[in-house]
Amino acid sequence: IKRALAFAAATVLLLTFGCGQAAAEEKTAEATPEVVAVEDASSDNAAIGGTDAVVSYTGIYHVDQTTDESTSGSYASNTANENTVLVESAGELTMNSADINKTGDVEGDFSTGINAAVVVSSKGQMTLSESNITTNGAGAAGLAVLGEGTQLALNNTSVYTSGTSSPVIIVRDDASAVITAGILATEGADSPCILFLGGRLTLAGVSLSSAGGD
Repeated sequence: IKRALAFAAATVLLLTFGCGQAAAEEKTAEATPEVVAVEDASSDNAAIGGTDAVVSYTGIYHVDQTTDESTSGSYASNTANENTVLVESAGELTMNSADINKTGDVEGDFSTGINAAVVVSSKGQMTLSESNITTNGAGAAGLAVLGEGTQLALNNTSVYTSGTSSPVIIVRDDASAVITAGILATEGADSPCILFLGGRLTLAGVSLSSAGGD
C-alpha cells in the first residue's frame, strides 16, 4: 500500500507539472517563478520491486562524514553501479561550476540510485550550483536523494539523461530536495524527469522536458 501511495504521489507530481516545452516557456515568461512544493509524510524503506536488500554505494568523488568544497571540477564514471559523486553519512559538499558525467548500465534496481551520477544519502547534504550533469546508460539517473534527513539544493544547473529508465532526479524515503532554475531533460524511454517516491521536493523556475512524454 505504501509503495502504491508513493507511486500515486509521483503520478500527481508529473501530471501537475508536466514535462512539455509549452509549460517551460510559460514559466520563463513569468516575472516571479512559481514555487511548487510536494510533500509525502509516508515512508517505504523497501527497494522498489519488493526487496529489502541493503544497497552499498561507491563514488569517484566521495564525501563521507566530512565537509568539502569543489569549484570548476570535472568528474566522470563509466563503471556499472558506481556513482560519480557520492555524499553520505552526514557528509557535506558544496560544489560549483562542476562537469559531472556518468556512463555504464545499471545492474539491479535503478530506483535505488546505485547507478546515478550523483547520490546524496544517509543524512548527507549537498549544494550544487552552476553545473552540468550528463548521463548515458540504462538506469543512469542524474541525481538520487535518499533517506530521512538527507538534503539536496540544486541551483541553476542543467541535467540531461539519454538512457532508458534514467530519471533526472529520484527522491525517496523521506529525503528533501530543492531545485531552483536550471533545465531537467530526459531522452530515453521510461525516463520521467522526476521519480518521486516519498519525501519533499520543491521546484522554482525549473524547465522540464521528456522525450518519452511522461
